[in-house]
Amino acid sequence: MSVRHMRRGALRLIAGQPQEAQPEAQLPPLQETKYPALARAFEMHLAHRREKPDHIVVDRSNLKKFGEYLAAIGIDDVREVTPDVVDGYALYLHAAESEAGAPYAARSLVQLFGTVRNLFRWLLARQVILADPTLRLRYPKVPKTIPRDLPSCEEVALLLQAPDTRTAAGFRDRAMLELIYATGLRSSEVVDLNVADFLRVERVIVVRQGKPRKDRLVPVIADVAAVIAAYIDGPRQEQTEKQPEQTALFVTQFGERLYRQSVAEMATDYGKRAGIARPVTPMALRHALATHLLAADLSIRHIQALLGHKSVETTTIYAKVTPLDLQKQLRRFHPLEK
Repeated sequence: MSVRHMRRGALRLIAGQPQEAQPEAQLPPLQETKYPALARAFEMHLAHRREKPDHIVVDRSNLKKFGEYLAAIGIDDVREVTPDVVDGYALYLHAAESEAGAPYAARSLVQLFGTVRNLFRWLLARQVILADPTLRLRYPKVPKTIPRDLPSCEEVALLLQAPDTRTAAGFRDRAMLELIYATGLRSSEVVDLNVADFLRVERVIVVRQGKPRKDRLVPVIADVAAVIAAYIDGPRQEQTEKQPEQTALFVTQFGERLYRQSVAEMATDYGKRAGIARPVTPMALRHALATHLLAADLSIRHIQALLGHKSVETTTIYAKVTPLDLQKQLRRFHPLEK
């Protein structure tokens, strides 16, 4: 890559624009046609593309579920998978129960269907099949809603005081919780952060390839930036003593990069310690932040930029008006109330 191209990419990053996608080289056809072997090959393809480990784990589970369905109807060759077979799988999932014993939520169905569709697109590109059997597969509509029981400002304050900052792990957890609530980062974005992504002088976090797979710059308020800097300069050095080459911002006591599930469990645990009755998750903190900022009259457009939403329509789910809110605003702005 030329210096000129690198400079252009850096300017796009500063401007908050997505990087140009590099075209993939033409891949040779595969000779294998059996589903189990191809499912493993597809998983290796995802790893080669540097997909996030958490995403690969989900795809592996989804591929296994589709493989079990194919085995149940006597299919082990992907060339035998027709649109009718895919339709049958979709009907099966709509009627089946998840591991939790409840029907699959729309969002879970979208994930399951997405893995199958991506698999067959890859098989088509590798010339294993002649046509994509998933073309008529339709995703269920995912309702754009937010949880009702979000942590209040007072409960968030209690949550942030829960970690024991006298320990390296406690200091790290405090820094992560503060960062999530200050910026609205998703847990996957938090664990993907590297030390170099924290620009301490500018007080900015660089989120690389966040959802929807684009880079963005997220400002960090001064107090939270100071906590992150203190973690890097102190507890993190203790955690990475045996792995000084580690680039991850948030690490385990053994210097390894954290997993998304670890962050979710950490938030839930501290929520219970803080005596918060409602569930506390990184996503709940993200929703709470948006709701609290909207209540403080920050514009929808600014909240959209902070959360990294591709469309402002996604952000408007936080703007649902309650009768109490309407009454308050009418008293404040209606001409007859002057």
